[in-house]
Amino acid sequence: MSSVAGSLLATIVAIAIGGVAAAQTDGDDGLSSDGFMPLGSAVLGELAQVVEVVDGVTLMVDRGQGVETVRYIGIDIPEAVPDEGSGRLGRRATAVNRALVGDRWVILESDTSDTDQEGRLPRYVWAPIAEGLLLVNNELV
Repeated sequence: MSSVAGSLLATIVAIAIGGVAAAQTDGDDGLSSDGFMPLGSAVLGELAQVVEVVDGVTLMVDRGQGVETVRYIGIDIPEAVPDEGSGRLGRRATAVNRALVGDRWVILESDTSDTDQEGRLPRYVWAPIAEGLLLVNNELV
C-alpha cells in the first residue's frame, strides 16, 4: 500500500472511531450545511484510486481489481459536446469533477445495485478534505 493510501486509510479509521474533532450536522443525513461528513462520522465503502476523470459524472477507478468505470448516483449532466450550448455545462462539470477527485484516493459507497445496465459501478463518491469527507455527488448537483 502506498503512503498516500496508508495516510487516507488512517484518516478514514480516525473518522470512523471518532476523529479529533466533531462538527455539528444540520439534517438527518448527517451532512453539515457545507455538504461534508464531519470528523467523528463514519462512511462505509471501498477505498479506490481515481485513474481518470472521464466527464462530469464518470470516473475510472482502481479498487485493486483492475480499472473500472464509476457513475455518480443521482447526477445527470449534459455531455461535454463542442459547439453546443449545453456542452459548456458538461465541460464545466468535468473540470469541477477533475478538481475534486482527479488523481486522488476516494471512498466509493454503493446503493441498491452493484452495477448498472452498462456494467458501470453506480456509487456515492466521498473525497477527503480538511473538515472530513466531502460527498462529491452533492458538489456536482
